[in-house]
Amino acid sequence: FSEFVDILLEKPSRNGNRGLGPKTNPHWRPQRYLCNLEKFLPLYNFIGSFSHLFEHNKRMLQALGLWEQYGQSGWARPQ
Repeated sequence: FSEFVDILLEKPSRNGNRGLGPKTNPHWRPQRYLCNLEKFLPLYNFIGSFSHLFEHNKRMLQALGLWEQYGQSGWARPQ
């Protein structure tokens, strides 16, 4: 395990075999590379939390006018 942690802490290599860079295995790659955070951060205007998943998703869908179509039935908690 300690060797695995050491590899992750290394500076990213060009082939993605070591470190946590954009070419790292997607299972270990930081989320910021997956969602192009550097490019899209100025466009983010909502941050939700898994600890309040229902409430935050409801607020987001209501703000988008999509609550009735997508949130009110299906996975949503009954009212």
